[in-house]
Amino acid sequence: MTSDALAQRVKISSLNYSMFCDSAGIVVEAHVIWDIAYQLPDGLVTDFGDGSNADTMGHIGIVGNYPYHPIRHRYAAPGRYLITHNLFYNNWYYTWNKYDSSVQRVTVSCHPPAGGELFHDANTNCIFDSSDTRINLSAKIQVDSAGVPLDTISAMGSWQYHILSDSPTVYTFKLLNGPIGYTPTCPSSGTIIYNFHPHSLATLDQHFGFQCGVTPANDYSLSVFRQLRAATSGGASYIGLYASNNSCHRDSGVITLHISPKYSFSGSAIRPAPSSVSGQTITWNHANMADGAISQYYVPLTPASTTVNGDTACTYAIITPIIGDFNAANNTIAICDSVRSSWDPNEKTVLPNGAVSEGTLLTYTIDFENKGNDTAFHIHVQDTLSEHLDPNTFQLLSSTHLVTPYLYENAGGQRVIKFDFQGINLAGKDDSIHNKGQVRFIIKMKDDLPDGTVVANRAGIYFDGNEVVLTNAAFNNIPLPASVQLMNRSSGITVYPNPADEAFMIRVQDGTWTEASLMNSIGQVVSKMQLTAGDNVLHVAQLPAGIYYLQARGSAGIYTVKLEKR
Repeated sequence: MTSDALAQRVKISSLNYSMFCDSAGIVVEAHVIWDIAYQLPDGLVTDFGDGSNADTMGHIGIVGNYPYHPIRHRYAAPGRYLITHNLFYNNWYYTWNKYDSSVQRVTVSCHPPAGGELFHDANTNCIFDSSDTRINLSAKIQVDSAGVPLDTISAMGSWQYHILSDSPTVYTFKLLNGPIGYTPTCPSSGTIIYNFHPHSLATLDQHFGFQCGVTPANDYSLSVFRQLRAATSGGASYIGLYASNNSCHRDSGVITLHISPKYSFSGSAIRPAPSSVSGQTITWNHANMADGAISQYYVPLTPASTTVNGDTACTYAIITPIIGDFNAANNTIAICDSVRSSWDPNEKTVLPNGAVSEGTLLTYTIDFENKGNDTAFHIHVQDTLSEHLDPNTFQLLSSTHLVTPYLYENAGGQRVIKFDFQGINLAGKDDSIHNKGQVRFIIKMKDDLPDGTVVANRAGIYFDGNEVVLTNAAFNNIPLPASVQLMNRSSGITVYPNPADEAFMIRVQDGTWTEASLMNSIGQVVSKMQLTAGDNVLHVAQLPAGIYYLQARGSAGIYTVKLEKR
């Protein structure tokens, strides 16, 4: 490849800035990533905007398949600085020609984030003291600046908001939705007013206090979610399941896990020991589950003798009771993964994946694993959103550990979701059960996107002070190919995968649709099910291969889609 052609391909694809302060000033670390694998520039020159620059000729590494370079610089004073990064190449004919440049205006300050705790005010004194406990449940907080709404924070247990303003500003933090079953009591207005000054320290003592309310019929919510990996013979494979009580009151539940017949398992290896095992079905009885409690279940898997790479393995889990649950949609989870021989333990996935239509609600899952020899004490995940996603629709679904998410705009104008796992204390690689974590969220694609739009999203994972670990990119695109059936953009139902071996996933985006019937090629109903918002699993492993028709019914009428069972 000629240098001219190469220069057209080497582009700075990602810039992440982090900063910390000490007695000598403010240190900014820039993570520069470019998007051509195994091609290292001859030089990276950075102008820091304060009269100094750095010529970094070496110390360039590979993260995944992406060249990467961390650069640190100490600023003597806070302010907004124009930082310029230039990639250069040099050979016998071209002398220090430029691959690409990136100019970013960065706010440099020592302000810790504003924020605080969501706490159960046991002694009703409106002070977060030793007699009180943190509420490890989710809430939503609206952020206003000088009366103008800026963001909505999804918080769990605690909340934070990073202020990048250059001038004194009054910020208002208003509680929109508190933890399920709790009544907000402190402050009584549900609003915290914070007077910010750019050269003063923010504090993490803006707390929201709550009292546990009277138990209504639907005050609790139990959720299950997954960590699933699949592998052919010779690779370690497992399912990790997390169940939580997301309400104010203790409750009891039954967790049921249905494992794909593509795998077998040993009952003696399951942790904790199950209450029962019947065929491919495992159950655990969890009595008196504490509010905010998260329980972990681990099942090692062995591929069946007939399982080969490329097979689709569908597994699903449910926690009951469903009736009376505050949010029944998060009581089930369905996972259809392709069987493979290996995987990256730090991975990002999206459902539905591949081809979708504009306006589709996407579910992103970010898995991470500590492969180091020691405990990871603090982890944060940064997800730079595609411009084709609507940041106002972001909603945290679940996480394996307490997490504080917040949405902000970086120096380049991109919206970024940061997930802070402070004090996660994730075990090292020798503890294969407790060295893994996950966060899941939903977000919608924007409406009226043109045909050919590609939505690519990947995340960066930071384990303590180590270099960033980049995930793969999760892709969606428009238009929809024939291999995936979407009933109609206005129908609010997506059916995938199609064709399928074991199960079809029916994703309902609203409450319009209430039931679905599966008919064979001569019109006989072979299966019927009720539909709820979210993912619904239609099992077809027992049915003969062939063409079927799924008919959805509800207040909007009737829609029918053709499906293939292999």
